[in-house]
Amino acid sequence: MPSILIVDDEPLILEILTEFFRRNSDATVRSVSDGKKALEEILTNPPDLVITDLSMPEMDGFELIENMERLGLQIPVIVISGKCSTLDQKRAKDLGAQEFLTKPLNLENLKGTVDLVLAHAVDEVRAAPRIPVKLRVKHVAQEGGAKVTYESETINCSLTGLCFKWYLSFKSLTQSVAERVDKGSHLLDLILYDPEDKNRKLQVRAKVVHCVRIPDMEFDYVGAEFVDLDEVSERQLKNLLSEPSLQ
Repeated sequence: MPSILIVDDEPLILEILTEFFRRNSDATVRSVSDGKKALEEILTNPPDLVITDLSMPEMDGFELIENMERLGLQIPVIVISGKCSTLDQKRAKDLGAQEFLTKPLNLENLKGTVDLVLAHAVDEVRAAPRIPVKLRVKHVAQEGGAKVTYESETINCSLTGLCFKWYLSFKSLTQSVAERVDKGSHLLDLILYDPEDKNRKLQVRAKVVHCVRIPDMEFDYVGAEFVDLDEVSERQLKNLLSEPSLQ
């Protein structure tokens, strides 16, 4: 059963769209009122499709789509907006939106678009999907001549990279690394492990590619790509990612 997340700061639109899809589709439907809440929802419980407005408080639709892309969340997005300028449509598509529909909405047209986008998403096979997984991440840093251990949790992970929470400033993360810099990107030595069985662990090296900060959150979202992952490590990572208790 597909799931849809609707994002709009107008309560009436949220109510109308939520009720419409609950009555006229087999999808489960959730709704939130701004991009910040949407990103939190997407990271903790990813939907199969996001329908979002553009003009919203806290985080607008453009920022939401951009942050989803940065975090490796390849979830299809349909934009619904009262703005219908060519520049807005182009920007939304360039950021990764599949479709752009203008308000006032034709609900049957919207449903047809949703059905097409969901069908395409189901047929599209990704080689290394990012999946929600509850691994712990340990990073040992050198600070003032002493080793300091930081721990956090992953948001999602795949055979190519991961996203995890970082509770310090991103500056402290990059400065705490034993300054190995590859073409301007910071490399981290991380240990991934099963929180229920610390013997099930894997040491990996990852390159930080982005950091997403959400206002009023006590942590940042850090995205990194694995480097030098050999066959043995890849097999161990596959085993961790396939463990049902971690998902």
